[in-house]
Amino acid sequence: MNVHETGWEFRSQEFRRAVSRDPDDDYLVALAQSANVDHLVSGDKDLTSLATLSPPVLLPAEFLDLLAPPPRA
Repeated sequence: MNVHETGWEFRSQEFRRAVSRDPDDDYLVALAQSANVDHLVSGDKDLTSLATLSPPVLLPAEFLDLLAPPPRA
């Protein structure tokens, strides 16, 4: 699949800034920010430890809780 066919654009300047303790995870943060997602879902402790990250990193169980229907009254 060609990047131009999907409409995705990668901005290398966003990727150069170290965000996580593990530099191998920084591309995930850059991708999530470029895509303007609401949440990044991961169980990786290097990502879940980023308390002030935007978008916020949720554990899979936390994300599933967001998707669950509200309890009936």
